[in-house]
Amino acid sequence: MQLSFEDFVGNIQAIRLVKLLIHAAENDKFVRIPDMAFLGPSGHGKTTLARIVAKYLDRKLIEINATIVRDPFQFRSYIVGPNAPQTGAIIFIDECHALKNKVQTNLLSATENPRKLHTSYKDQIYRDSLPENISFIFATTKRSQIISELAGRLETVEFLEYSEDEKCEMVVKYMLRQHDITSTQLNGECIVDIASRSREARALVKNCDKIILNMNKRGRQLTKEIVDETFEILGIDEFGLNRLDRKLLKLLASCGTPIGIETLGDLMNMPKRDIKLEIEPYLLVNNFMARRSAGRMITKKGLKTVGTFNADA
Repeated sequence: MQLSFEDFVGNIQAIRLVKLLIHAAENDKFVRIPDMAFLGPSGHGKTTLARIVAKYLDRKLIEINATIVRDPFQFRSYIVGPNAPQTGAIIFIDECHALKNKVQTNLLSATENPRKLHTSYKDQIYRDSLPENISFIFATTKRSQIISELAGRLETVEFLEYSEDEKCEMVVKYMLRQHDITSTQLNGECIVDIASRSREARALVKNCDKIILNMNKRGRQLTKEIVDETFEILGIDEFGLNRLDRKLLKLLASCGTPIGIETLGDLMNMPKRDIKLEIEPYLLVNNFMARRSAGRMITKKGLKTVGTFNADA
């Protein structure tokens, strides 16, 4: 199902700014919308909003995942060739921080008028003209890794963490829109519980899908028992912590002193990069743990929470 601006939840300021930036192009496919940078946490609607903009303006959206771009010539193949963007196309580059600096530098000329993509590769320089009214949207969780020369040419659109009220609204809208249920089948207390245990939009959607599956076995009425049982199956407790979160917190609690990331990786039997990207952000934002120069340590809130864990948590 294609979404509209009305379906988008949260980040009202981002929506207002984007609507302002695209206003001149609403009724003219030859008008170029400004190049933009969508900056903010993972799972907070950057890709969704790019798709909404393309649908609203009736323009082709070309999505590029920067993490699979190996070199400038490969990037050029997405922009030039049989599938080259046509009049008014929007090129959405997700995880753009993964683009090598050389590729980002090549894109500087593509954000100027006249639009050209200059690609230097293996002692050759390719100069490709681009349609003047194509637009770029760069999306990233790591703004510092966009080179300053490129960042300065982009309109910045900030995406912030969802509030609990926004997540509740998202639960309701998603369940009513995506699943064949009515508002009378929902339960306010359960909605709050689902929202509080879901970290971001992607997790929230997946959790809702699993809960609906469980509801289908129980008469299609959302109850606390169904929510608790589903989250227990998923390994997510009342604090929104999963099994790996609890394992890490228990390790920190048992040590009593700060632990370096190398040691923590060994104890968790996980690459330290995975710990930094997949576990730590939620624990840090919610004050379950802290990072110090001496290493990672558990907070008072974390210690109190560990005391509630079951033996097999």
